[in-house]
Amino acid sequence: MKIFKYVLEVTGAQEISIPGFVKVLSVAVQRNELVLYALVGSGDQGADSKIEVTIIGTGHEFLAMTTDWDFHGSHVMWSGSLVWHVWSRYKQ
Repeated sequence: MKIFKYVLEVTGAQEISIPGFVKVLSVAVQRNELVLYALVGSGDQGADSKIEVTIIGTGHEFLAMTTDWDFHGSHVMWSGSLVWHVWSRYKQ
């Protein structure tokens, strides 16, 4: 297995295709970009898996909150002027 990095768009919702996806490990800020780290299998893993990511700013409503979403922390960007809260879920 390997760990891959995916740069996230700072937008309400997005879908990421990850070949050989196993698990979202974390989300972090790198050079003022949000990045998602995922564990992926090595070699030919068949079809891509779809991961849905939702990014919400502080004070904004999150209508999609259900038990099937995993929270990946609150992330400060631009010297503290922006804080993003990140969730993901596996899309079948």
